[in-house]
Amino acid sequence: MFIGGKNFGIPVGVYSDPGPHFGEHTRKYAESKGVTWCNSPVAAKAATGMAEKAVDVFQRVLKKITPDPSKWPDNVPRATFE
Repeated sequence: MFIGGKNFGIPVGVYSDPGPHFGEHTRKYAESKGVTWCNSPVAAKAATGMAEKAVDVFQRVLKKITPDPSKWPDNVPRATFE
C-alpha cells in the first residue's frame, strides 16, 4: 500500500532481509517519512525468496518492454500492470 505521490507514492512499509544493501541511512530516511521498516528473520529464506522472485519477474517484464535499462524508470508504471 502506498501513500500519496505522483505515481506510486511512499510505501507504508518495507519488508527486507537484514543484509547490508539497505544501510542505516536508508532505513532512517524511510522511517522519517512514516514508513514501517521490518527485517525478516535471518533463517526465513523463503520469505525473502518470494520478494526476490517478484523482483526477478518484474525485471523480466521490463526487459521485454525495452532491453535498454536506462529506459526502465519510464516504463515502471506500464510494467507494474503487465
